[in-house]
Amino acid sequence: MTDGKRAQVLAPIYNRLDTILGDEYLAECFASDNSLDMVALTSERRAVVIDVPKAALGAEGVDLIVNLLSVKLDLAMTLREEADQFPFFIVYDEPHQFLRSARAWKAAAVESRKWRYAYAWLFHSWEQIPHDLAEIIRSAGPHYSVFRASKKTFRELAEELAPFTVEDYVRMPRYHALNVLRVGEAQHAVVMAKMTPTSHKTR
Repeated sequence: MTDGKRAQVLAPIYNRLDTILGDEYLAECFASDNSLDMVALTSERRAVVIDVPKAALGAEGVDLIVNLLSVKLDLAMTLREEADQFPFFIVYDEPHQFLRSARAWKAAAVESRKWRYAYAWLFHSWEQIPHDLAEIIRSAGPHYSVFRASKKTFRELAEELAPFTVEDYVRMPRYHALNVLRVGEAQHAVVMAKMTPTSHKTR
């Protein structure tokens, strides 16, 4: 290649590597011999909490690391030896902070139940995630827990939340939620229930 063509080919590769190697913290992580075996972690009955702090990593670092974890989880899904014995729940809090993972989540929302993976995303509004991901999640027939928020949130889910009305929703007591549960042959039930209080009560 000419020097110009070579630079044109290498530039995007170097730019992507610089996202990792140009960050002191991320470079140290990737140079480490330590690793996470997602197949082993998801094959045991345990709770695993992975904290990816924005204060230490920055927004780009959080997005990148969570995407790597999401891909590893998705790959591990089909490799669990005991996948037919118990479900494994994966909960993402504030997913709008790491939307690079949205591509993996689109497939996960549809395919994961076959492998007894149960995905849950915790967010405030559908606007926080890409429209096509939101549509796939809703079309896959998920369970919902809808806490009190804006009337707009209720109206977007009005069909799924019937027979409860928007008036029931806005008057819902503290720590309560409307829960849409998919049971039996494509049937669903909607119940209002008191949920576990937020963690600040136990601090």
